[in-house]
Amino acid sequence: MQCYNCKKTIPDGAKCCLHCEADQSNAPDLSQEEMEAAVALLEQAMPGTLDELRSMANQCSTAEEFANALFVGDCPSCKSNEVGTFEEVVGVENPTVARCFSCSHIWCTECYQPLKDPKTDCGHWTVCDICGKEDCEFLGASHECPKVAAWIEEQQGGDSDAPPKSNSHEQLN
Repeated sequence: MQCYNCKKTIPDGAKCCLHCEADQSNAPDLSQEEMEAAVALLEQAMPGTLDELRSMANQCSTAEEFANALFVGDCPSCKSNEVGTFEEVVGVENPTVARCFSCSHIWCTECYQPLKDPKTDCGHWTVCDICGKEDCEFLGASHECPKVAAWIEEQQGGDSDAPPKSNSHEQLN
């Protein structure tokens, strides 16, 4: 039997892939031709994306490791890939807060700024609240927003957990 997700061989009747942890009961109800057509469309729209994702998946030993590689990335402090979120820690509700298991660095995955306390929101969210755009084109890539970039620059020597200083508020309006 072949895993529908990673295409590696797994025991017949397996409920979960031993390699990528994909639940085999979630296998798509698509024919092989439909799957091939979908893959071709994705490759056409975003050349190289599937190969890059496959390569990343092959380097990860678990689905959680793959998700962390995809959504968290390497630690901005020590470059380790031994990273994760605080999803299992009571009191930390923000999924954009990450931690490094190698150096204990804590950071915001949206703007990459260090955080002292994983239970506090990153200061860039205050910048976003002040801006107030409902359909912001920088959602998920806030570090690319000029207003957040200005806040980050301001924080380089300061406290990245603090909300923007009053002059940042004036710059936003």
